[in-house]
Amino acid sequence: MKWKKYLFMLVVFSLFSIPYSIMGMHLFNIIKEISVRDMLFYMDLRNRVIANDIYSVLISRYDVLKICRDKKFMDIALEEKKNELIKLAKSDPIIIKEISIINSNGQEIFSTIKNKKLSNFKDDPVFINANNEYFSIGAVNYPYDEPPVLTIAEPIIKIKGQKPDYIFMARLNLGYLNEEIMKRVKKYYGKITLVDAGQQIIFDSDYNYLFKPGVKAENQISRIIKGLIKNNSLSYSGVLNMDGIYNLVSISNIESTAWWIYEKKNRDNVIDYSLYRWARRVFIIGFMVLAAFSYIAYRLAVSWKLSDE
Repeated sequence: MKWKKYLFMLVVFSLFSIPYSIMGMHLFNIIKEISVRDMLFYMDLRNRVIANDIYSVLISRYDVLKICRDKKFMDIALEEKKNELIKLAKSDPIIIKEISIINSNGQEIFSTIKNKKLSNFKDDPVFINANNEYFSIGAVNYPYDEPPVLTIAEPIIKIKGQKPDYIFMARLNLGYLNEEIMKRVKKYYGKITLVDAGQQIIFDSDYNYLFKPGVKAENQISRIIKGLIKNNSLSYSGVLNMDGIYNLVSISNIESTAWWIYEKKNRDNVIDYSLYRWARRVFIIGFMVLAAFSYIAYRLAVSWKLSDE
């Protein structure tokens, strides 16, 4: 009967296709795991490169108050200091919005902005820390009508151990830094984000920071950064479940700062589909070979049965 012939071939095909399918599923899973592992390695590598680039830009363009650490500058009269600061502000107007001199009581006594109404900074956290801790400190502010602004304060101490004579404070436009980051990451498929010490977003490659100033990083990212700080670690890479979506995440610290940069990418978008398509072709060809073997097995069984008769 013909149906027995087809049943025989189906049974043979099934017996071999079940373990073959299990092996095939393992192959596809291995491809996914390799793709995830390779992408995490690549993300971590390029994240470190971007972090180093950001550090270089900060040192070369944003350390504007390094002049205050020069002994020659410290020794000149206050009026000469003011003139030097005016020249400094004019030398890089793209970045330097303002440089101020503040006395130990928090009163602003000079600003590079002409005819500005001088302010009192006695309650400003940046001034308080610089005045009490005797070292340079910075913080990021998030205005609604412009890119984030970095405020840095540098205490002027002529005699080591004494309280600062003055606090020099600079307000710096981070728009230039953000443009430099965008140049480096515009070809990346993942989302790149730079955050400050409080995990507020300084920059992200979707430009959301321009429309939502002061927005913080995702809770999972913030928890990881806090853990890295606690453990004195400088980087992390792994897979995170974020609102039901698995994302590949790579996080790196910006050297000498409390800033962190991270890249986030949907796990489903990182599979090496060229390898995946190759494996699928091999898998389909294997089923075709099994079907051929099932027919050959049937023909052999028939010939052996006839020879026994």
